[in-house]
Amino acid sequence: SLDLSYNSLYGDADSGLEKLTRLKLLNLSFNFFNGAIPAPVGGATTRSLEVLVFSVNKFHGEIPERIFVYKNLRLLDLSQNNLTGSIRDGIETLSKLEVLLLSSNYLSGRIPSSLAMIKTLYRFAANQNNFTGSIPRNITTHASVLDLSYNNLTGEIPSDLLSPRNFVFVDLSSNHLQGPIPGNWSQSRVYRLRLGNNNLNGSIPSTIGKLSNLTYLELNGNVLGGEIPSGLGNCTKLMLLDLSFNQLQGNLTKELGYLEQLVVLELQNNNLTGEIPDQLLQFWNLSTLDLRQNLLTGEIPPAISNLKKLSVLNLQSNRFYGLIPDSISSFENLIELQFGNNNLSGTVPRMPKSLRTALNLGSNLFNGRIPSYLGDLSQLEILDVSNNKFSGEVPASLTTIQSLIELDLSDNLLSGVLPNFPSFVRVITTGNEDLIISNSSSNPIRTKGQRNILLIIMVMIVPFVGGFIVSVSAAAVIQQCLNQRKSNRQNARRHAFHSNRLFPENSIERLRRFQHWQYTRSLS
Repeated sequence: SLDLSYNSLYGDADSGLEKLTRLKLLNLSFNFFNGAIPAPVGGATTRSLEVLVFSVNKFHGEIPERIFVYKNLRLLDLSQNNLTGSIRDGIETLSKLEVLLLSSNYLSGRIPSSLAMIKTLYRFAANQNNFTGSIPRNITTHASVLDLSYNNLTGEIPSDLLSPRNFVFVDLSSNHLQGPIPGNWSQSRVYRLRLGNNNLNGSIPSTIGKLSNLTYLELNGNVLGGEIPSGLGNCTKLMLLDLSFNQLQGNLTKELGYLEQLVVLELQNNNLTGEIPDQLLQFWNLSTLDLRQNLLTGEIPPAISNLKKLSVLNLQSNRFYGLIPDSISSFENLIELQFGNNNLSGTVPRMPKSLRTALNLGSNLFNGRIPSYLGDLSQLEILDVSNNKFSGEVPASLTTIQSLIELDLSDNLLSGVLPNFPSFVRVITTGNEDLIISNSSSNPIRTKGQRNILLIIMVMIVPFVGGFIVSVSAAAVIQQCLNQRKSNRQNARRHAFHSNRLFPENSIERLRRFQHWQYTRSLS
């Protein structure tokens, strides 16, 4: 065996390798080697070599045919290089190959159907390449793990893809696959199924409840319709369920309450209706609940505070109404809270002091004063209270939030002098006619509304000073200012109502990619 991994080596790796006879393992991973893939051919090496690991280098060119002479090769890892070309014909001659990793290259062409002839191959990962064409039938006859994500594959998912009993992991996400999701998985032991970001249509098969070992189910970013099948409640081992960005309809099925191990539930950007069922408020391990951009209604249930481990709660852009329950303050791990663009009303209760990323209360019907205790959110970065009916002065306590980078106060009924915020805080105040903006307490700068009032007062005096002609001219100026003010206010309100610019997506996708990369690396 020769293991030179993690050594910062560089240059041509082919030099001298042909002299290494009887070599069983060659590992050059995590270096800076470039040039063509080395394929030492010498004497007994062609019979003895079992493991070739060249991942995470800068090798380029095509996969050399010389590799096919290693008849006893069990593991071939060429992932994370700059390889081009296709998977050559003849790869089926590696009849003892168990693991083939080609991820993160620039390989193209079709996935060869001859891979199904390698009866020992149980792990095949070719994600993050440029492969085209359809997925070969019978490719999973012997395989347990298949990752073809982030390619340009087309066509339908083969009906027999998920049926083999030994098949446990499939990732076909981020391709151009279409058609229905096959439901022939009566004997399947799949525990991770990722089909997101394709063009799959139809409904989620009712037989999905037979996947009793399922822990990750990601069908997001497709064109799936119909209702969420109640059979999903049988997948009691689910930890991540992502059905977001589809066209799902109907109520949130109560059977989802059986998924007690859920950590992430993402159902955003669908057409779901009805209220949040009590059964969904019993997920003791839930960290992310994202229901935004649906048609959900009713009041926010006080029992939502039962989700003790929640870190992200997003109910934005639904039809929720009524008061925010006081129990919301009991969250200890919540870092992001999105209630914007609903019909919530009343006053704002105390919020969890753990909030860090964002608190969005914009585009609702809140009234009264902005609570001074929002200044207790010492870790908060973004606060949006825009497009409500808040009145009175802006509490000075908000200036004490040292982590604050953006504050949106626009389109309210605020008055008084705006407190002085640090220069790095972006404060949006449009649409508050009685609010005085000042760079310092001794140099107040009035808003457009107040400047217009002063202009009106001047115009009332003008007739006594300048006569009728000046009065008419001033009246024209007033009308122009008022029209401009009305236009600005309407534009600002539309901007505040429709914009989600303040709140970037949570980090779930980045975390998912990182975990996916870790899993792919573990295959070697």
